[in-house]
Amino acid sequence: MTPKFWEWFDEVPTADQIVLLRKIADSKEVILHFTGQTYYDDATIGAGDKRAISDMLAAYEMISEG
Repeated sequence: MTPKFWEWFDEVPTADQIVLLRKIADSKEVILHFTGQTYYDDATIGAGDKRAISDMLAAYEMISEG
């Protein structure tokens, strides 16, 4: 059984983070590797998640320009 996990993080992204998020959203395949004290896991970022990242970046750019 694969452990389920979730987290959230709320801060204004840096320019480097925006570049990374755009690369993730535009990529063909993304696999994130999570390493913790008691377990590790790989997660594939699917098309829906990449689309959501792209949508959030577009919204962020719109409110940042305002």
